[in-house]
Amino acid sequence: MTGETGSGESNPERRGNELPTTAFDSDDLRADDNLDATIAADMSVGCESDSLGDASNRSSKLPQLDGYELLEELGRGGMGVVYRARHEKLDRIVAIKMILAGQFASADSIARFELEAETAARLDHPGIVPIYETGQSGDHHFFSMKLIDGSPLSALLDQFQPDQRKSAELMIKIAQAVQHAHQRGVLHRDLKPANVLIDPDGQPLLTDLGLAKQLDNDSAITQTGLVLGSPGFMSPEQAAGKADVTVAADVYAMGAILYWMVAGRAPITGENAFDVVRRTIEHEPESMREIRSDADRDLNLICLKALQKAPDQRYASADDFATDLQAWLDGEPLSVKPPTLFTSTRRWVQKNFRGVAVGVGTGTICGLWMGLTILLQIAEQQFDTASSLHEQLEAADPPWITEAFAWVKKVPAGLGDSLVPWITVVTAICGIATIGLSKPKRGESGAAPALTATLLSGILAFVISWAWAPIANRAEQASEQDLQLLSDYVFLHPDDRHLAEEVLFQRYPGLPKANSWQRSELMQSKIVSDQISSIPAALWTGLIVTAFIAALPIFASSLFAGLVWHREHRGWKFFWRSLEVAFYASTLMFLMSRSFGDFTGAAPAWHFQLISAVVISAAIGVALKRKSLWLRIPLFLAVFVTSAINVSDTGKVTRSRWIAQNAKTDAELAKALPYLERHLDHSRDRESRFRLATVYARLGEEKKYKKQCKTLLENGNFYRRAVAEQAAKVVLLKPDLHDDLSQAHLLAQWTSQQRAYNSWDYLCRTLSEYRQGNFDDTISWAEKSRKTAISQNAWQRETVIATAHLLESLAYQSQGNDQQSKQSLQLANENFDRESEVSFEAKLTYQILKDELAK
Repeated sequence: MTGETGSGESNPERRGNELPTTAFDSDDLRADDNLDATIAADMSVGCESDSLGDASNRSSKLPQLDGYELLEELGRGGMGVVYRARHEKLDRIVAIKMILAGQFASADSIARFELEAETAARLDHPGIVPIYETGQSGDHHFFSMKLIDGSPLSALLDQFQPDQRKSAELMIKIAQAVQHAHQRGVLHRDLKPANVLIDPDGQPLLTDLGLAKQLDNDSAITQTGLVLGSPGFMSPEQAAGKADVTVAADVYAMGAILYWMVAGRAPITGENAFDVVRRTIEHEPESMREIRSDADRDLNLICLKALQKAPDQRYASADDFATDLQAWLDGEPLSVKPPTLFTSTRRWVQKNFRGVAVGVGTGTICGLWMGLTILLQIAEQQFDTASSLHEQLEAADPPWITEAFAWVKKVPAGLGDSLVPWITVVTAICGIATIGLSKPKRGESGAAPALTATLLSGILAFVISWAWAPIANRAEQASEQDLQLLSDYVFLHPDDRHLAEEVLFQRYPGLPKANSWQRSELMQSKIVSDQISSIPAALWTGLIVTAFIAALPIFASSLFAGLVWHREHRGWKFFWRSLEVAFYASTLMFLMSRSFGDFTGAAPAWHFQLISAVVISAAIGVALKRKSLWLRIPLFLAVFVTSAINVSDTGKVTRSRWIAQNAKTDAELAKALPYLERHLDHSRDRESRFRLATVYARLGEEKKYKKQCKTLLENGNFYRRAVAEQAAKVVLLKPDLHDDLSQAHLLAQWTSQQRAYNSWDYLCRTLSEYRQGNFDDTISWAEKSRKTAISQNAWQRETVIATAHLLESLAYQSQGNDQQSKQSLQLANENFDRESEVSFEAKLTYQILKDELAK
């Protein structure tokens, strides 16, 4: 049976819980519960009027309509009746809808009927039944429309309920038709399965716009308090009788239809129409999964989003509803459910499979090269030494890692260091290969292979070497001081142990308050705690190093190679042009890294770096824009020159010690001072600080000298003999500028009594005794310094002997023995002149003390 509404409404048993369209006053509904029975009775009449009844009886009562031959009645509802008819001039079978009351129709009914025809005529969409003609014949108002040879959705539940994907596909088409109506200012307001016809091809068509509303026509037909719609499918605001309904009402109805197709019943049910309307206002729909356990979770979320009670909580449009349904069909992320990381990653890999596969290959090669190269370098520096130490100690169970890296001894010495510079080259080639092999299509950015290679190379480099190496270094630094002090306390000569104990008590004032067992437990717990606490910082250090050295270079080279690729370069031309850009990018990144200081603590001046960055950026832009060689060659030379200037300036900082050492006057030394200060600003190492403090002492920079001395005393690792010796010596050069010299004297005493003492330690002790006014002890320690220097054939032996004679001369002078003082000074000058290689720190120390003697 065909028709607009008749075929679906003729079989009430197939309609589940669907109730007929109705209109009643919500104020009366709320005022008198006794109307429940009346409303239910009216609705049941509506249902019965929808049935076809006896076709032969109705055919004899068919009205006459100019220009049309009415063939049979297809169905009728509360307001209208639909006939099959033939257009006499066009000889076309159509559907004719007329007002059921005919000549007795009220003005309101006529106005609503004409509005339905006008509204339907505005819409032209494959999913909406088209209107052919509107008119009036005698007392009969009518409009003709396309006759659909199909069935209403309400009669086809068994075809859709088993297949949730089929239901979603149908709902997308319905939503597209509704979106078309909304875009033209039309609200349907009575969407339900009976008002969706399914043609023989399975395509849905919307029909029955009897309750439609034109958003641009503020008609008085719809009144506040009048409930319009079909219970079970109408929105809460319609059920409440609100006149200012929006597109959200139709979104709710579409959600209800989808719910009906999947769950087999409307989202809100009740004993009768009144109960359904009341429950629509007061209650939320229950989850489809509570009705149908195999209902898809995501589809349930989409449905419940459309069925939210608050209109602003639903989908903003029918198109948004359709978009989420299509995403669900395609396995894409939903707006109602953010995708998990695993889901997003899986979809991204599927979408970019070729690029990801290439990125895995190049990333693996690059990551293994970087990780193993750094591992080899570390193994050469650390594990070979560790293996030798365990052999000397005859340890029964050396750590497994020491045995695992026994092969390092068979590797040519220095191989790791020689391979490190090639990391940049390998990284650039891998980045270029990532784009060249993935061959991104036009419109593709090449981000998939670049990101894959970047992440994989970084992860491999991090796991192989750059994760645990910083942990080992941090753990060593965290406990090295305590372990050295405890080792000295255990193994030093009993007469010297009190020095280690004094340093321990000075570092940890709480130790003297504890007994011996508590001290042992406290120190053990502290060492373990320090090592564990160092792990997070070590991991962050490893991640930063990995990101900057491993991940960033391959990503940058891939990015620039992608830009070259999209400029239609192919083959060797692509490779060389990408290599050119990668060279510039690597140079720029090298300069950026130097801004933080390299391993020597050297960095070029900021204005040189800025000039180079501008020139390199221009060179990259010219290379990418395929400019001629006449422009690219000068820029290449400019990059080379500016880079050379940066390297030269960096070299001056690196060679600042050599420049200062060869300064013959204080004026020349002052010229080297800025480079020494820049070196310290970036390196922050003890040697640079000690060197700079000595220069400040020589040049009379009292404030800067005191600042560096204070830092050396506060941050010095005094468990190391050389650290303690340097700190004590530089402080004692200018004793008048310090308020307290006790720590310096203690350090000088500590270094001179270590088991691995040398002549420099004795020389520091000599200076300490002199500053304390112990002149006889000064002479005694000076003699020890000279003898030790000779017996140990110490480095800068003549300088040690000369400085010892000089301190001896100062002591004799203080005792009033000028003759002996002059003799010692003469010996000092003779030994100093014989020195072939002297550090400028030792040279400055000698000069400062000599000036003091002259005064």
